[in-house]
Amino acid sequence: MKKFEQLIKYGAENIFSDIHIGGGSKTVFRQHGINHSNNQFVWSHKELDALVGQLLDEYQKDTLLTRHSVDLSRTVQKVRLRMHIFHAMTGFSISIRLLPGKVHSIEGVNLHPSLKNFCKPGPGLILVCGASGSGKTTTIAAIIEEINRNHSANIVTLEDPVEYIFNSKKSLIVQRELGIQIPSYKQGLIDIMREDLDVVMVGELRTAEEMTLALHAAESGHLVIASLHASTPEEAIYRICNSATAELQEMIRHQLAVALKLLITQEFYFLKDFGFRVPMLSIMVNTQSTRGIIRDNNLSQIESTLQTSRDDGMYSIDQYRSYLDNRKDYSPPSVVFKPSSEDESGAALFHTPTLFLSRQKGAEIKKTEDKRVSHHEKKIQKEDKSIDELSPHYVINEDTRLDEIIKEIKK
Repeated sequence: MKKFEQLIKYGAENIFSDIHIGGGSKTVFRQHGINHSNNQFVWSHKELDALVGQLLDEYQKDTLLTRHSVDLSRTVQKVRLRMHIFHAMTGFSISIRLLPGKVHSIEGVNLHPSLKNFCKPGPGLILVCGASGSGKTTTIAAIIEEINRNHSANIVTLEDPVEYIFNSKKSLIVQRELGIQIPSYKQGLIDIMREDLDVVMVGELRTAEEMTLALHAAESGHLVIASLHASTPEEAIYRICNSATAELQEMIRHQLAVALKLLITQEFYFLKDFGFRVPMLSIMVNTQSTRGIIRDNNLSQIESTLQTSRDDGMYSIDQYRSYLDNRKDYSPPSVVFKPSSEDESGAALFHTPTLFLSRQKGAEIKKTEDKRVSHHEKKIQKEDKSIDELSPHYVINEDTRLDEIIKEIKK
């Protein structure tokens, strides 16, 4: 574990976004989107097996055993990590994402200051879209933190896994992890209707059911903040509307047109003059114009609307690139990724022993029942066998007379 801690410290000091470890091979780091290899940190298969054993709790080990992969988050050397451990032909492999050292404000992670206007409780849907590794989670965390610092709200997050750990400030924040505190995003979205919430964050909308439930939650008075894999506003809206069956798509379009408050798509942009990457956004605000576009399914008009609606706070990706090139004040990675000095002990993940013992007891009962069933089946088989062996067998020839058959049976 000491070697792993040294690796994470080295990664944080050099502002690496990702680290990839494989047994018997060199470690690969990603810095500003470019991969670099390093022979300083090499794990043998035996060392990597031991490391995996130290990183995982019993629940996660069970998941790895049954699914051959597991997602988890940890704080190591005051650096927050999101990890994916999986089986490969060469043994275990670990992909590690290094997250900013603490939850920052909108300005703290170099987002547009106008986003603060949307960081308040109230009915609606905020979508943060982009490819994997585009910084969606960090953007959502910054939005949540703005609400946390400035508004008194009840907030719940549904995550897979929990990445940033929030400390409640003006707001009360409860975090739930998929597979541990909730069985599915669907169940988490159903639960929020009974939890007196103002804001709900959904780690990712994946299925038609989840998207529909998120829209219902937004319509019922909650601020729903969610991520979606989509590269453009058109693709995001298309994905949500077309996730429904054909007969429901028009209804979903009308719901989305009303509920959507803000749609962001993002990717990273390298600033040559500064030597680091920052989020580059397209920003679509729900106005009368965009509501009509969504409702009437005229998605091809979105790009031109973004370009001509700067007064409404909208940006196309090209306009935002120009904004970044002209901007002079940025938070450097040395500040963004600086290890946290906040005490996270009060907000750390806690797996309640009540549920663990309950699950353990349930497993023991099932095991006992399985044994009983198995014993009963064996007993029946044994009894069937003995009866079968002791029972006489008669082959009756149709030409045999009845009195001869009776005589044979009596014997």
